[in-house]
Amino acid sequence: DEGMLKDAVGSATLTGTEVTLGPAGIKKLDAAATLNGREITVSKLDLIRDEATVDLPRPGKITLPANQGDPVAFDLTLDSPETNLDLVRACRPCGPRRGKGGLTVRLTGDMKAPNITASLEGQNLAINMGGDREFPLSRVSFIANARRDASGNGVIEVDSGRVEHTVYDPQDRTKILREDAVSFDAAVPLQTVKTPKGTEIIRVASDGNLKVKFGVEKLGLDTLSEAFGGKVRASGTLTGEVSAGRTLRQPALGRQLALYASE
Repeated sequence: DEGMLKDAVGSATLTGTEVTLGPAGIKKLDAAATLNGREITVSKLDLIRDEATVDLPRPGKITLPANQGDPVAFDLTLDSPETNLDLVRACRPCGPRRGKGGLTVRLTGDMKAPNITASLEGQNLAINMGGDREFPLSRVSFIANARRDASGNGVIEVDSGRVEHTVYDPQDRTKILREDAVSFDAAVPLQTVKTPKGTEIIRVASDGNLKVKFGVEKLGLDTLSEAFGGKVRASGTLTGEVSAGRTLRQPALGRQLALYASE
């Protein structure tokens, strides 16, 4: 009832240890929130799993709807300055097996038109390539934004993306032979469509403005062989740029690549 919510006040605190949320086990959880009318202020959220910590750098707000059928609105920021990325793997088993990174996520808007911004700076990652195979990355960074309007149309944008792979001398792991680096930016349009069963799914919009760009500063093709477990034989060094634009239905491709023989 709107009148009851308008005058509602309250507070809550929550403390938990050895909590299991889906596939992720959490060592410690502390949370605190207050209710004033339709507005919930989350003043504290500390989550600890092994060496990973997640907290609120500033109070977050959740606004309950004034009318039936209106969406819940929110403004929350989650910050993990030094996340042990096995926390990510707990939620996504195909994710990094190890490594550390700084992760910040901000959620604004409402349930019908959400806006999510995330930034990641990861170091010394080991990516799961299937089975027991791992592929090391010395650095991964990007800023991503995903947003959708009330009609179901939206976009995912990725800026300042960069992946680095360090190649060491197999006889002396302190000696660096080469630094591979690839940069990337993208803007992918999204649309919400209904299936024959009436459920809604989000897919890439075939007629929306598309932008994808990969810049290869330096990439030893033996790195690709390593990534695929030696199943692909390749040598040489690749530099250049690959881009795609216009729409998914009528793409425009651009490329400028140079391949150099192995030294």
